[in-house]
Amino acid sequence: LGNTPITHLEAYTLGNLVAQNAQLVKVSYNKEDIQHNILIQDIEGGIKYNKKLHKLRNLGSRASNTQKAPEIEDRKLDFRNLFLSKPYLTAINDILVINPTLEALHLTNTNIKDASLLTLQQGIKESQGLKTLNLQGNSITRRGLEILVKALSNRELRSLNLGSNSIDAGEFEKDKVTLEKLLTHNTIEVLNLGGNQLVNKGAVAISVGLQLNTILHTLDLSNNGIGDTGIEALAIKLTDANTTLR
Repeated sequence: LGNTPITHLEAYTLGNLVAQNAQLVKVSYNKEDIQHNILIQDIEGGIKYNKKLHKLRNLGSRASNTQKAPEIEDRKLDFRNLFLSKPYLTAINDILVINPTLEALHLTNTNIKDASLLTLQQGIKESQGLKTLNLQGNSITRRGLEILVKALSNRELRSLNLGSNSIDAGEFEKDKVTLEKLLTHNTIEVLNLGGNQLVNKGAVAISVGLQLNTILHTLDLSNNGIGDTGIEALAIKLTDANTTLR
C-alpha cells in the first residue's frame, strides 16, 4: 500500500481482509497512520497466522504425482494448546493423506470436537506413516469416537491418547460396539481413555473388547467413575494368563 494514508476504519477493514484471505502472507503499509496499536496487532497477527498455514500447506502438497512430499522435521507435528481453525485442520488432513513422513501428531488442548474429526477422518484413515495420535484435553464425545474408530480401520497406529475428553458409554448397543471395536484394533499398544465418563457400562464393553486383543500393553481408565461392576469385569481379563497388559 506504500505511503497511502490509512484511516481507523480502513485499518479495521485491512485486518478483516487478512483474517479472511488465508493466501495473503505479506502486506506493506504505513503503520504511522494507524493510531490504535490493537489494529496493527490484528493485521500482523493475521499475517503471522497465514504464514504458518502456508508453511503447513506446503507439507501436504507436491508439484506432481511423482514428486515426494517435503520431509517433516523429526517426523512429528505438535500443535499443543493452540486453537486450530478449520483451515488448519484441512491442511493437517492433507498432510496425513499425502505425506508418509508424519509419524506423530499432537493435538492436545486444540479445541478438537466431533466435527473436527470429520475433517481429519480421511487423513487418519489413509495415512501411511502415523503411529502416534494425541487428542487429549479436547471435546470429543462418543460420536467423535465412532468417527475415529471408523477411520482407524487398517491403520498402523501404535499409541492413541483420548484422555480428558467427554466420551461416555452411551445408551445403545452401537455405542457399546464402538468401544469394543476400539479395543479389538490390534495395532494399538498404548491407549489412554482416562478422564472421560465411561462408568461401569463402558468398563464392561472394554473388557469384552480386551478378550480379543492380542497387543495392547498399556491401558489408562483412571477418573472414569468405574465402580465394582466395571472393576470386576476388567479384573477377569487382567487375571487371564494370555493378557498382554502390563
